Order: sequence, then C-alpha cells, then structure tokens
Amino acid sequence: MNFKKIDKKSLSLAILSGILQILSFPPFDVEFLAWVAFVPLLVAIHKEESKRVYWLASIFCLTWFLPMHITWYCAIFPVWLALLLSCGLALLYAELLLVDSKMRNWFPNLQVITLPILWTSFDFLRTNLPITRDWWLIILANSQWKVIPILQLTTITGVYGITFLILLVNSAIAYAIINYKNDAFKRISRQTIVVGLIFVAIFAFGWLSVPQASKDISIVAIQDNHDNYHGEPGSYAVCEITESATRNQFDVQEKLTKKSLQYKPDFIVWSESVFVYLGDAAYMDKIGDLARSMDSYIIANVVDPIGNKKYNTAILVSPEGEIVAKYHKHHITWGEKAGGFVAEQEDGFPVVETKKGKVGLEVCYDTHFSDVTRNLAKNDAQLILIPVDDSKYGSYVFPQLHASDAIFRAVENRVSVGLAAITGISLISDPYGRVIESSGVYTQEIIAGKTFVVAEKTFYTRYGDVFSYLVVVLAFGLVIAFIYSALRKIKRR
Repeated sequence: MNFKKIDKKSLSLAILSGILQILSFPPFDVEFLAWVAFVPLLVAIHKEESKRVYWLASIFCLTWFLPMHITWYCAIFPVWLALLLSCGLALLYAELLLVDSKMRNWFPNLQVITLPILWTSFDFLRTNLPITRDWWLIILANSQWKVIPILQLTTITGVYGITFLILLVNSAIAYAIINYKNDAFKRISRQTIVVGLIFVAIFAFGWLSVPQASKDISIVAIQDNHDNYHGEPGSYAVCEITESATRNQFDVQEKLTKKSLQYKPDFIVWSESVFVYLGDAAYMDKIGDLARSMDSYIIANVVDPIGNKKYNTAILVSPEGEIVAKYHKHHITWGEKAGGFVAEQEDGFPVVETKKGKVGLEVCYDTHFSDVTRNLAKNDAQLILIPVDDSKYGSYVFPQLHASDAIFRAVENRVSVGLAAITGISLISDPYGRVIESSGVYTQEIIAGKTFVVAEKTFYTRYGDVFSYLVVVLAFGLVIAFIYSALRKIKRR
C-alpha cells in the first residue's frame, strides 16, 4: 500500500483519538474525554478502503497502547519483548476495528451498535479465556473509576457495561457527525437521541442510588514502602524469607501499626509482603500480641507451605490474638508460579462475622478478576480487606489502574474495601466506590478512614456476567450474519 495516500487530516484524527484516550486514563483522569475519544477515529475511517482503515486504526491503537502499557511491561519483560507485546496487542485491536468497519458497511442500520458489541465481547473474552486472561491490559472502563454515578451501572452489568456504554456514546456521536448532510441523518439522529437518553437515565440512576456516607468502621492501611522485588526485567525474585528480612519487615509494620493507634482502627491491613511463614510460631505470636495491644483485627500476608506446595496467603488475626480466617490467593501471576507458588483450588471463599460486619480477604492480583470478590459477596461478605504489592512494576500509572480494579469490585458487589499496597496506591472505599482516603505512590504512609457496610446483594453478585455473555452472543450473531450475507452475495455473482 502507498501510505502517502493517507491524507494528513485522517492521520491527525487517528492520532488525536489516541491522545484523547491517554488523557482520559490515569494519571490524567480527564474522564469526560473517554466519551468522545473514538469520534475522530471513526470519522477518519468512515468509508475508507480496508487497508487504510487498518493503517489508521493501527496508528490510533499504537498512540494509545504504547504509552499506557510500556512503563510496567518493561518492568516485567525485557525491553524488546515489552515493545513487541505492546505493539502486537495494539495491532490486534486494530484488526478488531477493521472487522467493525466491514460490518458497518455491510449493515448500515446497525452502525451505532456494532463497535460496542464487538469491542466489549472481545475485552470480556480476552479477560476470561485461560490463554489470554493474564494479558493485563487496560479496559475502557478504567477511565471512569472516579465517576461515581457511572460506576453504579456495574451493580447490574459488571465493569463491561461501562465499556459498552462508552463505545455506544462515541459511535452515536460519530455517526451523527458523519451523516449530518445525507439522507441517513434522520435515522442516525433518532438513534443518537435514544443513546443520549440512555446515558442520562444511567447517570441519573447512579446519582440517585448513592446515599449519604456514614462512618461506622475505622480502617487503617499500612503502606510500608519497602523493596520487595529484586532482579532484572524478565526475572522474578522476592526478598528471601530470612530471619533478618522477616525481623526488618515486621519491625516496620509494627512501628507504623502502633502509630495508627490514634485512629482507633477496627481493622489494620498490611501489604503483600510475604515476609514470614505461617508456621513461624514466634512471629505469629508477635502479630497476635500486636492485635491484642491495638484491640484491632490485623490482616497480614504470609506464606503457607502445605506439603510440597506453598500459598500466598492473607490471614485475619482477631483482637484476641487468634487467627480467625485464612485465605489462599486464587489468581497468581506467572512470576509467582516461577517462584514456586500455586493458586488455591479447594478452600473456597471464607467469610468471618465480626462486630463491624462480615469480612472477606483477597490478595493483590485477585482484584483484577471479578470472581473472587463476587464469590465472597455471595457468601455474605460486606467488607473486603486486601494486601497488595505493586512495587515491582516501577510505574506511577500502573498502581492507579490496579486501584481502579478494587473500586470496580467494591461497586459491583456493594462491599467496602480496605487495600494496603507496599508502594501504593493504598485506599479505603465505601460500597459505592467513593474513595474515603488514598495514598500517594512510593511513599511510606498510614492511610486511615471510616466507611460503612450494607446488606445488599446486587444483581451482579447474584447473577454475574449475564450482560457480558449476552453481548458475546450478539457478537457471534453479527459475525454469523456477516458471513452468511457475504456468502449469499458471492453466490449471486
């Protein structure tokens, strides 16, 4: 193809769309831009031939994906592999936009709805299929993690409902602009008005469903800011569990925990430091003594070796100094697997009843997936406490994206969240996604805040990803209809 035939206006529009996407995400968080970011691209590729569509879509995806992913990909992969993966994934989404372009040309009456269906179903499948679920990519919904009314949609649809709505609004605006001067405008304008009314209704529903906050439960998150990762990109090495390392880590946690006494915490969450073995009686006694002296529950992160397996484990230590809950991490990273850890398959999702509500535990990567929080909520959990380690990624953007996962899980299931990360972001959220307190990144802090719990089980908690599966079915229906129509056209020739 002769790339010189791509006019500067179309190229500029594709790049503009990529820049608008970046600005809508952390750390910029100009959230409203997400609702129009696709518009320049969709205008640029309308009625273009396939090669030009793919080229412009590739420019858009590379402009957006590379800056958003490369900072933490380079922390876990060699630079060449990080670049290859980032570019490869961008080009994969460019292919998706090319398919959408073909379908819009084939089904002009459906052009407002094809992109939301295809993109949302692809994102959902990518996140849930075994081969691709560990491709930690941003999703469009990440841009809305601070927009409280929009977040409430997830109680019905899960996080992918937000992705669908963002694309629906973008498509409606784009095709109203594209068809402004032709015969299709009347039809498209009606669709745009309907989409606008849907958006207003969802925003109003979210706004009206959020009550005034109360302050019933005091939570402290200890952000210790120690170095829990050593090694070159592409390797995995955590601090070895030696007597010296264990003592140093415990001393830091103990010192910060005692400083938090002024907040009168009901729960104190430590970070994902895996600094001691669960069978180390001396340190388990020390944690128990500290919980008694603070008259608080302490959530600590330990290694639980069982037979020839070892589990990344969160424990809940009561104000009486007893371990009353133990949770084995369900979703582990490839690095943890290389380090000898295994994922939990049997113990389920324990929930403990306390005077301040029913408590469940998660660990770090679990929050990136919806199943752990949802299963805890199905078991009546109202408060989820989470040790986290984002220290190895060396990025100021990634911790914010990871924090957004915790907010989505909170709202989807109407649970409060207390999250302590080694280097940030640590936060405390209420069941409606309002962040009560949060930390900076790469700082040592004590995060303290008060939240509350509710007894509500959401539609999403009860029934899961019904919306997403419906979108997947619609996507397959579109593909089948497209193939069938194309074959019929060929036969007529």
